[in-house]
Amino acid sequence: MIGRGGAGDEVTGDLDRRLANVVRKGVVSAVDYGAGKARVRIGDIETDWLPWEIPGQNSKVRVWSPLQVGQQVSVSAPSGDLRQGVIGGGLSSNASPHVGDRGDLFRVEYSDGSFQEYDMASKTLTLSVPAGGKILIQVGPSTLELTADGVKAVGLRIDLN
Repeated sequence: MIGRGGAGDEVTGDLDRRLANVVRKGVVSAVDYGAGKARVRIGDIETDWLPWEIPGQNSKVRVWSPLQVGQQVSVSAPSGDLRQGVIGGGLSSNASPHVGDRGDLFRVEYSDGSFQEYDMASKTLTLSVPAGGKILIQVGPSTLELTADGVKAVGLRIDLN
């Protein structure tokens, strides 16, 4: 009998719990960068070590944008079993707002103020690094180094027009 303390209540309770756990939001509580796994605090529970999704990752392109402790994420759990969960990408929040407002703008920001941006509308690629940093471009033995102090070019041949 359902609702009267019978076995049906246990089944219904387990089903409700599993459905509630299919997709959950939480906050990263610990990260093992070497293993590519993290733990997530969801309310008063903490998951086991779970792998995280890497957007854009495939056999020809590899991306490293690791999770950070305190980052808000989603956890997808097949059949509602959090032990089999996978951590989805980070979610925008007040602490970590999204950094673009157009569909033709691609931007990556770093906590030191550096950013890279590609604006498809204007066909402009921007790389910006705060003073004290540098932008280094390497092709074989040739390098181009940009710093706040100037530009250094090293190569077998340098043509200035």
